[in-house]
Amino acid sequence: MPKSIFNRTIDGFTIIGPSGLGKTLTVNTILENFFPQIIKHEHFYQLVYIKVNCSSIGSTKSLCYLILHEFDNLLQTNYFKKYCSTAFSAEKLIPIIADIAHLHRLGALIIDEVNHLADAKGVNKSQIIGFLKNLNQAIALPIVYIGTPEALPVLAGNLQIARRTQGIKSIMWDRYQEDNKDWARFLNSLWKNQVLLTPGELTQQCSKAYYRLSQGVVDIAIKLHINAQKRALAKGLETINEDLLEAVAKDYFALTTPMINAIHSKNSYLISQFRDISMGNLRIVNEINKNGSDVTGPDEITRLFNRDFSSEEIQYCMKLLLEKDPTLKLKDLVGQTKSILETVDSTNRKKKRTGRPPQGKLPNSAKTSTTETHADLVEKGVVKSVDSLIPN
Repeated sequence: MPKSIFNRTIDGFTIIGPSGLGKTLTVNTILENFFPQIIKHEHFYQLVYIKVNCSSIGSTKSLCYLILHEFDNLLQTNYFKKYCSTAFSAEKLIPIIADIAHLHRLGALIIDEVNHLADAKGVNKSQIIGFLKNLNQAIALPIVYIGTPEALPVLAGNLQIARRTQGIKSIMWDRYQEDNKDWARFLNSLWKNQVLLTPGELTQQCSKAYYRLSQGVVDIAIKLHINAQKRALAKGLETINEDLLEAVAKDYFALTTPMINAIHSKNSYLISQFRDISMGNLRIVNEINKNGSDVTGPDEITRLFNRDFSSEEIQYCMKLLLEKDPTLKLKDLVGQTKSILETVDSTNRKKKRTGRPPQGKLPNSAKTSTTETHADLVEKGVVKSVDSLIPN
């Protein structure tokens, strides 16, 4: 067989979605039930896959150490002890990991919580991108990336990385919407799993309460369901009702309440404050695709979101541009959107970013809250309308 076949770089895929949707649980369940992790051959042990979680510090060297440690954990080797030294940088560890992977005929590398790489301290984004590119080329195996939307600036920050991370397919896993059939199916299945003696039927009021208090985040819905049953047993109740769910959410989920309220408000500014739940950029890509544009990936859109523009502004501006010229290419679409948004009088936004009061006197209408949308500011005359800046 030609040697070139063994040397070719193999594409992987990416799973991106907000926290609490069950990405890790789903992948773990598939791996454990359908793939043996170790296959014993006559003269060696073969690894079908290894899965590691990026550490919270997000360094590339710690990721290399985790991979080596996982090899040791599965094969009872001592690679970690041998190469855990200041003499080996992350770049020097890449070919070592590649050699070990080829020695044990590794089938796939799965990297979870890849969003931590985007927050690595002392390392800029281009270094992270370069590391992932070199790792992909050296290991020559499918790499599966799992993370929250925070990982997009890294995974989509370079064409070569973006092309390989979505080689098979990019799975953009969003929250359930209330009218989604899958949400109804999930909720009905969840309702049947109860320890209460007479749970009764799932009422419409309860269904709405489950969604209002979880906003389609599976993990929160499940924990809400479990704690509601605990409270019911403690109080001698035999049925979960809306009031019980409200009381449980208030007592047990105070830390997640700001995130849930932000999602419920549908205010892009509030949602953007919690980066691991904000999927606005991906939704814009999907909506623009429906309008016939050639936007096929998150790369260019992500660059806009790395700035201070809200998803609402970007989406609105792009739609107007595409209405004027449906044949607009991606590069021109992004460039014109960026130019128009930068031209908009953003006095209110600048005040929020810098903390410095703007020069001159502002009308009372300019003293707005941080929750107001761009449309609200336009209506009050604080900022210019995007429509007025679209060329005729």
